[in-house]
Amino acid sequence: MKAGVSPARSTARAARLAVDPPTGGTAPGDSPAYKHTQFGSVIAAGTAAGLVLATVVLVSLSPSTLKAAWWLVIALYGVLGAAFVLFWKLTVEVDEREVRFRFGIGVIGRVVRIADIARCDLIRTRIWWGWGLHWTPSGWLYNVAGRAAVRLEFVRERPVMIGSDDAETLKRVIDERMARCAKSR
Repeated sequence: MKAGVSPARSTARAARLAVDPPTGGTAPGDSPAYKHTQFGSVIAAGTAAGLVLATVVLVSLSPSTLKAAWWLVIALYGVLGAAFVLFWKLTVEVDEREVRFRFGIGVIGRVVRIADIARCDLIRTRIWWGWGLHWTPSGWLYNVAGRAAVRLEFVRERPVMIGSDDAETLKRVIDERMARCAKSR
């Protein structure tokens, strides 16, 4: 156990990261074999800093400027709020057939078939690649915090990287599903 981590906190984290026995897929009523949600601490901190800065700017505006550009204030808060709602967490699910990952409320995400994955590697993203969803020199990056990630390479598509604070377990589960998929061909 790490120094400074209470047994209750460690047990709660282990329970959150636990991998369930295979379910045979996610038919209605089934649960995925692996499901993990990571809170976007970097996204939340950036949004909070943006809101504070926007409030400071708002307070410093003259009444006449505020009256003329009221829509700008609403747009600024709206963009910051929308960014937080869309990217505040990253949920990754793996079942026998698919890897699903989605941000926030689920509007932005992707589904990848296990059969389409050619290779799965643990990587450490570059600090300047940042967080969120964007293209990097190593493929598309889906990440909300930290630098650990799983890189999925495909036969016919560009690679995808999924950031996770549980990247080792995610890689192990995907590797197991890839092996099962290869045996069933």
